[in-house]
Amino acid sequence: MNRITTPMIYFDGDARDAISFYMSALDFQMVFIETFSNYHFHDPSFPLNPADRNKIAYAVLTADGNSGNGDGIIVADRTIDEGLEDGSGAVELNLQVNNRREVLHIENKFLADDRTQIIDDLYPTAYSSSIVRLMDPFGITWRIMSNDRVSPFNWFAGSNRRPKNKP
Repeated sequence: MNRITTPMIYFDGDARDAISFYMSALDFQMVFIETFSNYHFHDPSFPLNPADRNKIAYAVLTADGNSGNGDGIIVADRTIDEGLEDGSGAVELNLQVNNRREVLHIENKFLADDRTQIIDDLYPTAYSSSIVRLMDPFGITWRIMSNDRVSPFNWFAGSNRRPKNKP
C-alpha cells in the first residue's frame, strides 16, 4: 500500500493569499486548483452560497510540480456555511492511498476505536473516487482519500454515502 500524508490547511476566505505566500516562501508550484463554483458545476445539488463561488475548494502545491511525491501542502477555503471555529489556519492531515478498498480498510481501523468520529461519510469528488473525513480519538482530523478518480460527468452517480455513524 503506497501512502502519502499531506497537511491540508483551511482558511477563512484568504486561501488565494496563502497560496501566493506559500508558493513564494517555499518555492512551491501549483499542481491543481478548483473553486467552489467548479463543485457546483459538477453537481448542481451542491449547496453554494454566491459569496463562496470564487473561494478555493482545493489547491495542491508541491516542491517539484508533481502531486504524487508527498512534498507539498493542500490549501482550501471554508465556505461561509462551514466557517472555522478557530479562524484561518485550521489543519487536517490528508492521507492518500491507491484505491477505495484501502480507504475503507484504514477507515475501519480508525473506527475500531469507539472514540473515532465520522465527520464526512464516504463520498466521491472530481479528484478522488473515495474520501472519508474522521476525527481520531485525540482530536486530529484525517481526510483519507484514494488516488483513483472518477469521470467528472458522473462523480456523484452511484455514491455510496452512508449515515454519519459507524457501519
